[in-house]
Amino acid sequence: MTQENDDSYSSLLRRQIEAPAEPPAETPVEAFARKRRRVLWIAGVVVAAIFILPIFGVLGGFFWFSRSEAAKVAIAAAKSSPALAERLGKPVEAGWLVSGSIGIDKDSGHAELTIPISGPKGSGTIYTEQTKQAGVWHFKVLQFRDAGGSHKLDLLAADSKPQQVAPTP
Repeated sequence: MTQENDDSYSSLLRRQIEAPAEPPAETPVEAFARKRRRVLWIAGVVVAAIFILPIFGVLGGFFWFSRSEAAKVAIAAAKSSPALAERLGKPVEAGWLVSGSIGIDKDSGHAELTIPISGPKGSGTIYTEQTKQAGVWHFKVLQFRDAGGSHKLDLLAADSKPQQVAPTP
């Protein structure tokens, strides 16, 4: 080997060592797999949003109902009922899973709510229907039913004695 050949051979080796190697070209199968992973990831995010966002909406609705003025008025009236305090014991606490419907237009409105309530002696549900006139809520219905549904108590009646409820077939 001559000196010239040695120099060109060594420079060729040096260039191969120093130069970064080109990554191998992506095959069509690899390109398809990469695109498919991206599409599946985007689809997963969309599906998660479709199922998770309504759950937050429903929970927000329960939270809004439990914080509404109509629910607060009904809970306060139920807590002040001696017949309910005797039935459930004290303290009487309202649950957060309030459901129903509320329609308010400035100083008037209508509410129909179902409010879980419990005490040391038992639990049940308050059913209330109210109308709002001139900014004040008025009860049409305020009833308590125990957890088994066998006894109801009219919280608006002066004598408020438990009544046996006939079982539904």
